[in-house]
Amino acid sequence: MGKVIQTEPPAKRRERILRLLSTLLTVMDFSEIGTADFHDQVAFVFLSLWEIEKTIDETIKPWEKRGYYLKADRFRSEWYWVKDIRSNIENKIANGQWNLIEDEIQLLQQKLSNVKPIKEMKGKRFWVGAYRRFDEVI
Repeated sequence: MGKVIQTEPPAKRRERILRLLSTLLTVMDFSEIGTADFHDQVAFVFLSLWEIEKTIDETIKPWEKRGYYLKADRFRSEWYWVKDIRSNIENKIANGQWNLIEDEIQLLQQKLSNVKPIKEMKGKRFWVGAYRRFDEVI
């Protein structure tokens, strides 16, 4: 299999993922904890945060090559919350603590309060199958 070449810049991919997350957060229902749909939603959040981490690393790599370590460190510190939330979600899923994930989701909602959800996707369930993908990845 050949190497995957990204034609979209990391910042654009990050923005698209953040908008998808914001859209999902508008429809998440914590009364459905334990259902397959809720597992898919949480897995989608996890996988999205994981992809955002990759874009952060892609953004920083050229800066560090040029010796812009201060700029890279500042950028990394701006996005520290992504790794924290993702690792907390991963730990809670691994320990079967689905009912405790609400704290991370609320923190994520605060971080994404300025990100506008995608209006056209409100009726679509784009997160379906994410838990199966999560099992493959982790």
